[in-house]
Amino acid sequence: MPPRGLRPEHLAALPDGGALPPGAALHGAGDAFTAATLAHLHRTGRLGREGVDGLDGGEIARLLSYAVEIAADTCTRAGAQPPYRSDGVPAPA
Repeated sequence: MPPRGLRPEHLAALPDGGALPPGAALHGAGDAFTAATLAHLHRTGRLGREGVDGLDGGEIARLLSYAVEIAADTCTRAGAQPPYRSDGVPAPA
């Protein structure tokens, strides 16, 4: 049975059929995604209406890629603990 909110056809496209590691949690993914988005905007000097309005397609793609990576990493950790820089997570570029 897939985790709540995910459909089997979505999981089939993922490596290992979307199997989650033991102790993985999905309930922190949205929070981690939002935090990573804000961290990226802050780090790149875009945290504000003008900064967000000025994002081009490449910058949006980098922001989303970073946020998805952080959210996915969070889901692999027991208790949905987000990654920290001390864990070797790169700063947003």
